[in-house]
Amino acid sequence: AVGRTLSADDVNAIRRAVEAAAVNAPMVDGIDTALAAIGMTTACASNSYRAYVEAALARTGLARFFGDRLFCADAVARPKPAPDVYLAAARALGAVPAQCLVVEDSVTGITAAAAAGMTVLGFVGGGHASAAQIDALRGIGARHVFDDMHELPGYVARWQATGAVLPN
Repeated sequence: AVGRTLSADDVNAIRRAVEAAAVNAPMVDGIDTALAAIGMTTACASNSYRAYVEAALARTGLARFFGDRLFCADAVARPKPAPDVYLAAARALGAVPAQCLVVEDSVTGITAAAAAGMTVLGFVGGGHASAAQIDALRGIGARHVFDDMHELPGYVARWQATGAVLPN
């Protein structure tokens, strides 16, 4: 009910349900290979709760790429589309936002990363690659939209070398 204070049992039940949902989180084809190949510090900035993110990363074997560099909605004042989670990640990593490259798959996430002053790539390889979605991601700040995670290392290398994700 609205306005009801949740008991500790209620909160724990919700956490267990969220962690159980992580079991069904799909793994994007090629993401493990791409993360291993990019050769730069990575962090995960999610609009989900930390318990869900930890469970999903553990299940998919991707936790090794992020370590404790997880920045989640339950640790910031405002979730995406506010830039808080991205700014928290940059601060914790000692990075200037303008020197951060973000891969995002949602309008909300791209809005947040762009508002933080970061370069954003839109990813639509998770099964939501309609023309409307691609246009929406470009329209709100994605510098490039791609659908094959195997391409990520090339975009990262180009961005590191030139500041651009595509050739001029």
